Amino acid sequence: MIRRLRGGKTRIENMPILDKQGNLLCSAGERLERFKEYFNELLNVKVIIDPTTSNTIQPKNISPTEKSRQEKPPTIMEVKTALKQIKSEKAPGNDGITVDLLKNMQTLKQLSNNDFRRQRTVSMSSTTTVSSEESTCTVAKKSRIDVEDSFNDLYNKDIFLD
Repeated sequence: MIRRLRGGKTRIENMPILDKQGNLLCSAGERLERFKEYFNELLNVKVIIDPTTSNTIQPKNISPTEKSRQEKPPTIMEVKTALKQIKSEKAPGNDGITVDLLKNMQTLKQLSNNDFRRQRTVSMSSTTTVSSEESTCTVAKKSRIDVEDSFNDLYNKDIFLD
């Protein structure tokens, strides 16, 4: 009783549960059966609808201008506004893209472009001439930076989050 008044957590085992006739249920099995019975009655409602009634309902037609307005792709301003309204640091959707990634797309683009330019510079400037008895050839060193790996490294450093 004190726990209820105090507002603390109550244990469901100690709560009195009554059956339809008002008898107190004592065992866990009886309580489970009562919960099953209660939710069965609550959720399995029988609805009697005449099929002709549902067939007489006509779907509302939209005007061609309204239809074209709804079907056109969103503008950049609408997308920016929607991104600002979404909360950060939430779990990604089915595609695995987080809100933070979308919000910082411009920064990511600049960083990946800079990294790509640096990669091209490194791989173009790091060539070595190898001579052997038979021939001479130029071979690129293995100092090439993988764009995807460096992008993942940058993203994991949390430099994009405000």
